[in-house]
Amino acid sequence: MFQARAVVLVEAARAWGLDRGLSQAVGRWRRLGARHDPGKVVLDRAVALVVGGDCLADIAVLRSEPRVFGPVASDPTVSCTITTLSADAPLALAAIRTARAAARCSSSTTLSRWSSRRSSPVPLPAAVTEEHGWRLGRIVDPFGREGEIGHPTGSWPPDR
Repeated sequence: MFQARAVVLVEAARAWGLDRGLSQAVGRWRRLGARHDPGKVVLDRAVALVVGGDCLADIAVLRSEPRVFGPVASDPTVSCTITTLSADAPLALAAIRTARAAARCSSSTTLSRWSSRRSSPVPLPAAVTEEHGWRLGRIVDPFGREGEIGHPTGSWPPDR
């Protein structure tokens, strides 16, 4: 379930330009010779928070899936990036908010176009069925892998 949520978030960020917007917005805080883009560090940190992380080191969960999330910065790099951004917090927050607002505007446009043609820019459950006491949704991620997400329809675990 974690990976499905994270993939949907990352693909939505790409589809709506949040990744590019953050890269441009916080690019001025990139250190000379830095290997990791501060915008991607901020986006990876946000994804890690949304899927259940509660500290900077939880970004390691994304790092464990390089084929899905690409190169993810090390814990010291994440800490250094956040420290650099927080040193100029009002400007950095304004830049991040601007990138977010642009992505939100893009998402509204994309979703209104999607609703008129009924095809999604991000993977959504293809079919929801009830089988063997479970409500199942089948999804296909952006890499073509198929999977299922589910929720029991009754009490779980079943009474014996």
